[in-house]
Amino acid sequence: MGDIQTTTGAPASDAELTPRQEAALTALLAHGTVAKAAAACGLSESTLWRFLQLEPFKTLYKAARAQLVEGTIARLQSAGDIAVSVLCDIAQDKDAAPGARIAAARAILAGSFRGLQLQEAATEAASHLHLCATCHETFSCTDSSDAQFEFAKCPACKGAKPTR
Repeated sequence: MGDIQTTTGAPASDAELTPRQEAALTALLAHGTVAKAAAACGLSESTLWRFLQLEPFKTLYKAARAQLVEGTIARLQSAGDIAVSVLCDIAQDKDAAPGARIAAARAILAGSFRGLQLQEAATEAASHLHLCATCHETFSCTDSSDAQFEFAKCPACKGAKPTR
């Protein structure tokens, strides 16, 4: 557990867990469900549920799960180039079955369009600025409806009392 960081950034090894809690944490991370983890580490489900309510166990478990998810996302992103190459190879392979070539071409086009949509959405979100009706400063909003925010107040002015 020493390489797991808690949400405060402290190494998990700084937190004190009992040997039973260490076993439970490892089992939860490996098996995914409380029932399977309890069976794997020889504890009751109610004990694991109780551990999940206690600090530092709860914080360590959340931090460890977050690191697992981050690692999975990183692996998927790095495999993306390989996947695109495979799809391109299949789409260009004259000896491949026509259905496989069509499926690969569709996947490439769908991924391209989705990537373009995400890129446009990110650009639009970054440039979705409004002018505050009170202080005349620009501010970003998260609502896609321009009309609703035409004369809106910025977050700093929303709670401020009007001056005369």
